Amino acid sequence: ERGQIFDGVLAVDYRFDDFENFLVDNYQASDTVVAIYEDEEPHYLIAVSTGTPASTEYLASDPSQLCPSASGAQYGSNECVTERLRIRDVRGSWHDDVVLEAFYKHKAAGYPEELLFVKSESEEIFSSQSALFQPAESNLRWRIIIASPAAEGTTDTILPGDSLFGPMILLGVVGVIVCGFFLVYFYSKRKVRAVAFADWKFTCLFIAGCGLMNFGTFTLLGENTNVTCLLRMWSFNLFFVVAVSPLFVKVWRMYRLTSSSFKRTTITNKQAAFYTLPLIVAQVGILLLFTFIDPPKPTEIIESDEGTITRRLVCQSDSNAFFVVETILKAGLVVAGCVLAYLQRNMEDQFGEPKQMLIAMYNIALVGTILSIVVHVADIDQSGMKMLQAIGVLWGSVLSAAAFVVPRMIQIHQGNGRRRNSNISVSGVFDAIPSSSELNSQSRSSSKFKLSALGIINEEEPDSRLETPKVKPPAKVAFEDDGEDQEKVDDPPTNSTSEDIVDA
Repeated sequence: ERGQIFDGVLAVDYRFDDFENFLVDNYQASDTVVAIYEDEEPHYLIAVSTGTPASTEYLASDPSQLCPSASGAQYGSNECVTERLRIRDVRGSWHDDVVLEAFYKHKAAGYPEELLFVKSESEEIFSSQSALFQPAESNLRWRIIIASPAAEGTTDTILPGDSLFGPMILLGVVGVIVCGFFLVYFYSKRKVRAVAFADWKFTCLFIAGCGLMNFGTFTLLGENTNVTCLLRMWSFNLFFVVAVSPLFVKVWRMYRLTSSSFKRTTITNKQAAFYTLPLIVAQVGILLLFTFIDPPKPTEIIESDEGTITRRLVCQSDSNAFFVVETILKAGLVVAGCVLAYLQRNMEDQFGEPKQMLIAMYNIALVGTILSIVVHVADIDQSGMKMLQAIGVLWGSVLSAAAFVVPRMIQIHQGNGRRRNSNISVSGVFDAIPSSSELNSQSRSSSKFKLSALGIINEEEPDSRLETPKVKPPAKVAFEDDGEDQEKVDDPPTNSTSEDIVDA
């Protein structure tokens, strides 16, 4: 039997110095950094293009002294000790910091296939990628990391010095000032009939919420960090609900107090304030839920254009669940507002505000629809979207607040809402009171006609000082100070107005 013939062995011996020289010759003059190291711990360095040696030699008798052979002197091998360098110990040469940053980031991410961005100590941006070198039928496992300069996206943030920074500040300031003016004016006129009829306490809360929405515009400025991303999510959505919640309760309470029923209805200011909480609590619950399960966070987006790699950092969640939930919630609130306006359609203008409610809901729906269409159809960068959001908040909040304030301002200037004198004690919703001639036209001994929801007066004060428009007969409205902060109404029959409400 013929035996096997041995033809020989071909072996190629490469020194680590050869890899180092190759990388240095090809990359040291460029901004690209290449590092090769062992995949297994402790990740000994093979070579790096920065020129940092992969090993050092020091005297066995004094480890603090380099081996003289490094300077060309020849000594016996027993006098020197060679120590290999780990990649985490690379330092001292230009861009060694980039090598270290890229190594730690890729290792922590499990060596993903996509690009990862790192920053040098001089704040330069590098795009880095890692690859495994493992020849077939070999135990050799090397990691190769390549880091190249990349551009930093400038359209995802609005920072001081940017062209949009000043306009964003202006939009926020204008919104806060206008809403603040409405709030101060409305509060200062709270004892005037036209404003008192508007349930001034809850209208003021609505206006304050509109101001907070404009204040939230300032959170759109600055870098995209974990804190700012969460702050933007919370501020706009929470302030929106804080604004509309008292508005809904105000309109709903007026409808309930004047609804067609003979049953006495009592809704105190404290009860009405309590009714504003469910919407706010629901919104806070939604925000807390997504803060923990799917929060918006700075997310890297890589764009490549003609060989230039750009790194963008945007606030983004892992899914669109939060967007869907908030869209459904806000659409439901708009529909609810329209329903409340419809229920108030037959109420007198001095009590109900269906037109104002429709205008507010129309503005909110219109702004939301326009912004959604523009964002999904037009090619707008992140800074442009923030600018659009600031404009939408200013438009929607100011016009909605003006819808409730401006008509009352006109009534006041037309003389339909004169200030009440000190004989009016306000502890309910309105300061509206009937004239003394109307009260004297009915026998007070038989019964007291009252609508506490429309105002309370002190019966000890003379009626002769009260000036109010006459109410058409047979409707008679009387008021009394019951000493409580509450709203009471004897509900009218079907299709009746507020003037038909009497206390039989």
